[in-house]
Amino acid sequence: MEVKCFFTNFVSNKNNFALKMKAKLSIIGTMICLLFLGCKSEKEQVRDKIEQMKSRPIELCLDKMECRRNPLNELDKKYTMVEYIDSTECTPCALNKLRIWNPLIMEARAKGVDINYIFIVAPKPSEMDDINLELGVTDLQSSVYIDTSYEFRKLNPSMPIDNKYHSFLLGENNEILFVGSPIKNEKVKNIYKRILKF
Repeated sequence: MEVKCFFTNFVSNKNNFALKMKAKLSIIGTMICLLFLGCKSEKEQVRDKIEQMKSRPIELCLDKMECRRNPLNELDKKYTMVEYIDSTECTPCALNKLRIWNPLIMEARAKGVDINYIFIVAPKPSEMDDINLELGVTDLQSSVYIDTSYEFRKLNPSMPIDNKYHSFLLGENNEILFVGSPIKNEKVKNIYKRILKF
């Protein structure tokens, strides 16, 4: 009788262990499936963000900003290239790098491309002295607007925070035609030139 009882307990414990393992494996398997189903690929995330940006025209609101360089009388060009620099990055550092746009700007002008280049800078208040210094020495060949009240961000909530989405080409009605910086990536530059036909 003792042997039978021991055997029954042994089998019962073994079955409980197997059931617990099956339950744990089932939970782990379900979590892994949900993880893969719930996560979008990076390409899908980028595409979704760009589609979100394209869902409405960009409001430039330049009249609500201080123009510090090469003011535009009106936006009468077929295209407008916007580079938005906000306080999520080192604004003076980003301004220092803007001069690398000059060759592209000069090439577009030399080839008669009907385009405005606008740089919108939304610095932290603590960075204004550095901004003023950098703007005093930069040789950037384009318009620079200072947005201290962050109007551009407020009026364009569909723009992602990630600065890789802060360069975009607009059409005549301020609709986004293309997102990406042609000075940071050769493939992007080729697409940009193909759109502008130069």
